[in-house]
Amino acid sequence: MSQSTKTNESDKDFLTTFAKGLEVIKSFNEETPSQSITELANKLSLSRASARRFLLTLSKLGYLHQDNGQYSLNAKILDLGYSYLASLNFMERVTPILEQVARNLNESCSVTVLEDKDIVYIGRANRNRHISINLQIGARLPAYITSTGRVLLSDYSDEELEDFFKNEPCKKLTEHTKTAKKIIEDIKSVRVKGYCLVNQELELGMCSLSVPVFNRGNQLILALMVSCNPLAVSPEEMIERMFPVLNKAALEITLVLP
Repeated sequence: MSQSTKTNESDKDFLTTFAKGLEVIKSFNEETPSQSITELANKLSLSRASARRFLLTLSKLGYLHQDNGQYSLNAKILDLGYSYLASLNFMERVTPILEQVARNLNESCSVTVLEDKDIVYIGRANRNRHISINLQIGARLPAYITSTGRVLLSDYSDEELEDFFKNEPCKKLTEHTKTAKKIIEDIKSVRVKGYCLVNQELELGMCSLSVPVFNRGNQLILALMVSCNPLAVSPEEMIERMFPVLNKAALEITLVLP
């Protein structure tokens, strides 16, 4: 138990159980990416029963993943970080970067976060209307069908991806929509290539290219996207001409993160 938790236990307004729950979350880090019930109990001086309840509760809420008795953080934990960013008017710092990308490429540019099984648009700079779906701020789409979603899902372990797609039916929205197996291959390739391109899988006439945005701790928290009409700009040209611009913008966003 941390010293701050011990110090505040005598305060009648202090929720010790809640504080311990936060300590459990904070106990996962670069040195300890996963731990068992016993390891957590020893680390935080908890009873084994208490450690088990904390881990099972966080797992049921979606914040932890359990594999063979080892618990590790799920990407959903980033929702907590996004709440912090939103409270700091984070998008006031990011919007000028999106506008610059949109001006340079003359194409719409967006930034999204992962929330459960969807991506949510939290920023957008519009340049054209070559698509019919509404992609304004606050819009949600299934993560599996979008380039930003596949980028954000690339932070999942292989086991987490398998679990994700077991419970997420991949609807064929166009003749180009890939199978779950191919989508998983796309997601894994992001870890190597640093980008994801989705060509008319969500809607005919829409091709999107996305790159990851990391915080200063090298954690994947956002995805940056540009969308085009593939009849006007080929997928190959998008990768050659637009990927460097997006990558540079992603680094600029990292620098404005608190």
